[in-house]
Amino acid sequence: ELDPKNALPYVLLSNIHAAASRWEDVANVRKSMEDRGARKQRGYSWIEVKDRVHEFLAGDKSHPEE
Repeated sequence: ELDPKNALPYVLLSNIHAAASRWEDVANVRKSMEDRGARKQRGYSWIEVKDRVHEFLAGDKSHPEE
């Protein structure tokens, strides 16, 4: 049984619909996700510049050189 608050199945299904240009289905899946309180985890990225590692969180505006 799937956890209705686990966003992964919704995201995968939404991506499948989007790849097939089924935009109404994408909207329906995202609405179901919102209605059930499922939330995606924010994405992280790391880059190394001049021997320093910089970490970025999706939507984060706190980096000193932003």
